[in-house]
Amino acid sequence: MLKTPFFPLLAALLLACLLPLSLRADPVPDPRLAQIRAQAAQILMREPDNRLARFRYAQASYQSGDHDPAKRQLLILMRSSQSAEELDELKAAYGTVLRARPWRFGVDLAILPSTNINKTSSNQIFDTPFGQFLIIDGGVEDSGVGFRLGGRASYDRLLHSGAVLSYGLEISRHHYPADRLNHLDGTLSLTWSQRGLGRQTRIIPYLRRIAYDISAEDGPDSTRFGLRLIHDHDLTPASTLSGALTLEQRDYDRLDQLDGPFRSAVVAYQGEIDPRTGYSLSFGLSQSLPQITRLRYRETVLSAELRRALGSFGVVGVNAGLQQRQYAGDFPALAEPRADRSRSIGLSVRSPHLRIGDLVPELSCEITQNDSNVALYEFRSTDCAVSFDHTF
Repeated sequence: MLKTPFFPLLAALLLACLLPLSLRADPVPDPRLAQIRAQAAQILMREPDNRLARFRYAQASYQSGDHDPAKRQLLILMRSSQSAEELDELKAAYGTVLRARPWRFGVDLAILPSTNINKTSSNQIFDTPFGQFLIIDGGVEDSGVGFRLGGRASYDRLLHSGAVLSYGLEISRHHYPADRLNHLDGTLSLTWSQRGLGRQTRIIPYLRRIAYDISAEDGPDSTRFGLRLIHDHDLTPASTLSGALTLEQRDYDRLDQLDGPFRSAVVAYQGEIDPRTGYSLSFGLSQSLPQITRLRYRETVLSAELRRALGSFGVVGVNAGLQQRQYAGDFPALAEPRADRSRSIGLSVRSPHLRIGDLVPELSCEITQNDSNVALYEFRSTDCAVSFDHTF
């Protein structure tokens, strides 16, 4: 592949000429399309930066009526576009695919074994200035297996400005051996997304409802509505710096004292060590301000992840996290506010050798140790997941 400055310019010009002519045509059955896709895929395995091969793969996918791969390849091309003219043509082509298939659907299932599903305190005694108290079930960790079943649907449309507007609905059912944890979680969202050269901005207003099976006077059912702002800046074709801001209002049905705003800010960096090894780093700050002073807190989170593709075996990931939460008011029976520190380390594997039908599950486990100056909240647990996800 030529590496002179002339070749990227030529590729951009050819793409700009071909995209409006080809992708805007109606899909036409053609027995050669599978061969074109296979040839383009082989080229991309050797030359991931070959834009013409990626375009041909998107074109053949669209003409075959296989719209999701066409969307994915066009998004990759848009992310690495080097000229405003080419980006506009890619957006127009993407809009053509969206009009052919504006709906997206997905289902997911997760099996969630845990050594401590209730996050029960690892202590049996709670020391206070007023003496010692026995912690009910303290030191007893109940293991169990939970389940999560979810579904999602979205409708996308391209605006005249080139932005994409998405209407989304997500619903998930969570079931555990502990009745108090069983609940239904649903979110309605509207996403405005605009991509420019080397950057993408998303604005997401949302409404979320969480309803628990056990309806008691002190049940934690809640309604949450908020706004999320996300900006991604591509530093290089293989590295991205992202920032996210969330502003949320939480209203509880029966626990008015927990009502109040929540806000968070996260900065994240994603990069590559080599084509098979990627990593990410993130730093986040959050604050919760319920009506009860002693439950107000500020939280700091630092996390890192390393992922590596191991040939035909699949992808293996390692992650680690640190979290510190400082509460505002004194904890009852103590002369100081509650302060928690949490450490976690995890491992994930996604391998085609574990394929079940057309699905490739992801296996993950994470060990968490939470330390606190309030003995009630010290715990340790190992939480695993076998996750399946399918889009159609």
